[in-house]
Amino acid sequence: MNLHLDWRVSALMLVLLSVSGIDALAQVPTGTIEGTVKDSQGLSVPDAAVTLTNEGTTRMQTATTSSRGGFQFTHLNVGVYKVEVSKAAKFPKQVSRSQS
Repeated sequence: MNLHLDWRVSALMLVLLSVSGIDALAQVPTGTIEGTVKDSQGLSVPDAAVTLTNEGTTRMQTATTSSRGGFQFTHLNVGVYKVEVSKAAKFPKQVSRSQS
């Protein structure tokens, strides 16, 4: 009797593990938005605050530019995004729109 019960539990676990792996195989389309922040003279702007907003969901993400002015947002759902950059009062806020 215990042998049958153990076999059923093992079979059920195998089915559950097999079904749970199906979602892992599904591919979700994602994208990346990256760029470099430069001033009016073409020099890179380090430590600038970059805010990315999904215009469809209003979800916001933030990043800080690298020493070379670079930033990157990865694993983004498909949509239209607004990119805002700000730095000390020396640099005015710049806004642009991008589609991932």
